[in-house]
Amino acid sequence: MRVLVSGGTGYLGSRVIKKLEAGNNQIICMTRSPLLYTSSQRVSYVDLQTCLKTLGEFLPEMYINMVCCYGRGTGNEEILEANFGVPAKLLQRTAELGVGRVITIGTSLPDRFNMYAYSKKLFSDLGSWYAEQYGIQFFNVVMEQFYGKNMPEDRFVQTVVDRLRRNEPVHLTAGTQKRDFLHIEDAVDMLETLVYCESQEIYANIPVGSGEAPSVREVVEYLAMLTHSKSPLLFGSIPMRPNEPNTVADREIMEKWGIRAHWDWKRGMRDIIGNTVEGEL
Repeated sequence: MRVLVSGGTGYLGSRVIKKLEAGNNQIICMTRSPLLYTSSQRVSYVDLQTCLKTLGEFLPEMYINMVCCYGRGTGNEEILEANFGVPAKLLQRTAELGVGRVITIGTSLPDRFNMYAYSKKLFSDLGSWYAEQYGIQFFNVVMEQFYGKNMPEDRFVQTVVDRLRRNEPVHLTAGTQKRDFLHIEDAVDMLETLVYCESQEIYANIPVGSGEAPSVREVVEYLAMLTHSKSPLLFGSIPMRPNEPNTVADREIMEKWGIRAHWDWKRGMRDIIGNTVEGEL
């Protein structure tokens, strides 16, 4: 299968690319900095303009968008361009070329919670329109917060773990908000399932997560126990954001799509710390 991927060089995307490559797919990966990556027989890294020019010859059968600009150190304009502007250009071009299925990574955060969530919602709505107008399949993957070994240093879990290992104070909100933490291996496997599933639905919002939602406080205290840290856990030292949501993926809907998590959050946290228990080796 010929697959166009945007956002294929990040923590999640690079792992999905490896899965697609192992499945003997031909892949064009659109990235801002193609010279940083080595193309292979099955994967070509190109910038946006080159991508738009070559798609007519490539004729992608599927487009997977995994671009995620969270807004850390960037302004609203950059967030909108990354999460909406660039994918919109690629969606338009692939729709013109008769792409069969589009899969995009969305978010479980409320639409107006921040610019990141709003920009993701905008692209999902655009995808719904394209599905109706062009008859393509558009799957909006409502993905929970994913984590795992070698995750970026600016991710919440990794930031907490680094401070705990250095026995530094950890400044936190009250930690009462509940979050669904999805292990990276499950995230990749679930996306692979959606790539090859035989669904005939034109448009769908598909929850992807572990299906369980511990409080942030539970997770941090568990990590502190695993690392034997002496760090003070300063719950409440950071104000809670207005309308802070609780999020959890709907397991019943996930099962209808043939996706299921195999990592519970405690096992996943032990994995990133390096702790294992009998039966997990």
